[in-house]
Amino acid sequence: MDGVSIKMPSLGGLADNMPAAFSQPPSLSNFKSQLGFGGAAEPPQGLMDEVGESMSLTWKQRLQMFAGFMVMSWCCYGLAIFFAPMIAVMPKKFAFFFTAANFFGIASTAFLVGPWKQLRSMGEHNRQLVSLVYLTSMTMTLTAAVHWRNSALVIFFCAVQVASLVWYSLSYIPYARHVAAYALGPAAKVCWSTAQVGATACFKCCKVVMSR
Repeated sequence: MDGVSIKMPSLGGLADNMPAAFSQPPSLSNFKSQLGFGGAAEPPQGLMDEVGESMSLTWKQRLQMFAGFMVMSWCCYGLAIFFAPMIAVMPKKFAFFFTAANFFGIASTAFLVGPWKQLRSMGEHNRQLVSLVYLTSMTMTLTAAVHWRNSALVIFFCAVQVASLVWYSLSYIPYARHVAAYALGPAAKVCWSTAQVGATACFKCCKVVMSR
């Protein structure tokens, strides 16, 4: 029509007024997010999660650490056997290497299954007492060697370490403890039941103290 002019918008102005979502090239993730199928956003990781991921090991690394600590454990056992004939004059060396061997053995399995799973396994009802006796005997072995300097007590607590380690290992074999208790006689059952009650009470007290 004459006298009427129609002003067409320029393409540059349309591009400036377009939303930012349409100014970018389309992608499948953007399309899903616009339709609401993108899913909930993952919550930000906390400090403990980041530390756990940074300290996590692959299965190959776990096997390598397990093998390394197990070799160190057997080496310490060998040194303890070497110093065993001289325990009367050098109880410190025997106690140190024997206890270190058991410590490296615990560390090897902790790397294999994970430290927290190891602690939960040691704190189960059927392993509470033997775990407490095992850790206490390790401490008392070093105390008897360094502080008391008593070779007889060193031998006694080392024997307790071996007995508690064997009893702890039997807990993973079905009915193995029952067979061992039957072979040892009723006196062992009475001692074990009494000690188990005391260990359960000790663990409960520790949990109460730690919860405060």
